[in-house]
Amino acid sequence: MKLNQDLVRELLLIVEEEKAISEPLTSFNFKEHEIFTRYTLEEVVYTFQKLKEANYIDFKASYGDGIIMFYQIGNLTWEGHKFLDTIRDDKVWREAKEETSKLKSVPINIISSVAAKLVESQLGL
Repeated sequence: MKLNQDLVRELLLIVEEEKAISEPLTSFNFKEHEIFTRYTLEEVVYTFQKLKEANYIDFKASYGDGIIMFYQIGNLTWEGHKFLDTIRDDKVWREAKEETSKLKSVPINIISSVAAKLVESQLGL
């Protein structure tokens, strides 16, 4: 499955905004989220799994008979907050994606680096 970079950003923003520190988001209290009007459950869970692998969030999923039975979304990690702070601004995100669109494929960490340079430039650093 291909990793959707826009979905990566959207999910990080959602977790930061909607996740209470003492209560995880789960397949029970997150299943009606509007994100599922634009993305499939498989796309969302796959992206959460990749965010966990990148050490950006805490996440667990259980499978049975080849389907997703349950998932639990924990907090953003320190690395997740740092990454999100780099790509949070809509204008910065749009410009970073535009700048990297010349290439067929660009790793998310490169987009983050481009975004960081755009932020530095906007701040006159």
